[in-house]
Amino acid sequence: MSTDSSAGVRHASHPRMKFILVALLSSSLRIGRYSRAPTSRAELSGMPATEIEKAGAAPPRYNEGDMDLKTAPPHPSELPILRFPGEIRVVDRPEGVEPMARDLAREPLLGFDTETRPTFLKGQKHLPALVQLATADRAYIIQLRRAGFTAALIALLSDPKVLKIGVGVRDDLTALQQLSPFMPQGFVDLGDLAKSKGIAQRGARSLTARFLQGRLSKSVQTSNWAVKDLSERQKTYAATDAWVCLRIYPLLLAEPSAAESQAGGRE
Repeated sequence: MSTDSSAGVRHASHPRMKFILVALLSSSLRIGRYSRAPTSRAELSGMPATEIEKAGAAPPRYNEGDMDLKTAPPHPSELPILRFPGEIRVVDRPEGVEPMARDLAREPLLGFDTETRPTFLKGQKHLPALVQLATADRAYIIQLRRAGFTAALIALLSDPKVLKIGVGVRDDLTALQQLSPFMPQGFVDLGDLAKSKGIAQRGARSLTARFLQGRLSKSVQTSNWAVKDLSERQKTYAATDAWVCLRIYPLLLAEPSAAESQAGGRE
């Protein structure tokens, strides 16, 4: 050992003692950094998972605005494809609409979507071909060209007691109103709800990946939805698009709002 008489500090000259002192110093720095709860998202994101648990803090919630490799969820292409697991009922006659409407009027929540024949020419537009309404175990696909946009369907879409949950609802409703003017009520747009939660990516695919840990198949997205006989793949696609909205809704509703998240970060 050697001694610095001016400072009264003893220094280790032996290599083994130097190693021990370095290890102790490194340990003390880690304790000093993580012995309290983190006070910012940046600090939390930089902490190893084991240290997050020791600090008693929740893992950082994914936010697209400050994504990094530690907190980002898998890319949608890496997730399993989701498919509606229930019964799919195609309504292709006017007389089938009223029984469907009576059945669904008893439901407090419905997944909602529409499909329109794609356009490939500039200026070309098509009216909606399908309306999809889904519960947890059954999905109705209404072929508007064959069944019609009837009074029974309009009454269901105007019923404020039955919440219809979708993504991009405004565009869907604007297009449906070109078929027949009506006053839509009871609609919830998941994109608007996600915005209030501070979520940047608010499309159906992004929300499905985030909340359901799955992805939506887009293999028939640009197929002809106005055909007389829908393929099984088209039916599954259409039913799934409405069904995932129903599943996402309670999970998104439970998310803290942007203001709540900011307030929580300041505590």
